[in-house]
Amino acid sequence: MKQGELGYVLFPRSKWIIVCIFILVCLTDSCNNVKKSENKIITMEEFTNLVQQNDWDAVEIAKTVDDSVIGFLQATLSKGDEEQRALSLACLSEIQGYDPIPDMIISLSDSEMDVRVQALLGLEKHAGKNQSSDLITYVQKEEEEVLRERAILLIGKLDEPQIINELIALKNLETDPIVNEKINWALSRLGYNESLEALRFKLDSDLTSDRYEALKEIEYINSISFAKELLPLLNDSTEVEPAGPIHLGRKRGIRDVTVSVVAKITNQRFSFNAKEREKFSEKQIEEIKSFLKTL
Repeated sequence: MKQGELGYVLFPRSKWIIVCIFILVCLTDSCNNVKKSENKIITMEEFTNLVQQNDWDAVEIAKTVDDSVIGFLQATLSKGDEEQRALSLACLSEIQGYDPIPDMIISLSDSEMDVRVQALLGLEKHAGKNQSSDLITYVQKEEEEVLRERAILLIGKLDEPQIINELIALKNLETDPIVNEKINWALSRLGYNESLEALRFKLDSDLTSDRYEALKEIEYINSISFAKELLPLLNDSTEVEPAGPIHLGRKRGIRDVTVSVVAKITNQRFSFNAKEREKFSEKQIEEIKSFLKTL
């Protein structure tokens, strides 16, 4: 089975929704329909043939191969076509005991967007220390806003406060307002006071859109330190996003989103699944309130 275009994935923006859904379908199909080897040993030749044929079943098989295929995959990164390069990165990301980060960093300079997408996905999976500066350099050169956005969010998750000044300099040069907002998110996660103050201002704002954005930022920051500050939002039933399957047409309010964020940033277990994208009953919301009051 051949994989479809990797496409324009990554962080939710209205113009990418349809493509993102297509990608999720493709990835799900790939995961659910991988070849079953039935204990058959895949030879080097068979594996390389899969990659050369742009067969994405190779990604699943890469989990079981030894490191003898690494040289071939690295060579494909410079000699293969666009899909072969992206596929090779995905395979390198799955090989047990191998550190693919250098390959991913190099591939951030690839001329094709789909390859850069795969490089970012690999870096997210294998995120480690000392990648921030390379990612800053990448963001400065990347023309696609959606990829800059994703890279910025990854920088924040690397939790390297020494990069704050470089992020501030990047913010001053960034022209896309959404990317700029994500730089604020990353700065908040890294503990930059000015960004944290702006976040708390949004949390107390009279504008529903501000409060909703603040909740999403707090979920990204993933710090329990914000938990108690969310207590007032549990009284806000203003509807802001779909609840459950979109086709059902149900909406959930600020307080429902708050329940999910509290569950995620505290990792607390409740009597119900508080992390799901659902509307919650008064009893369930009261349970969250009682918990927050104990902090």
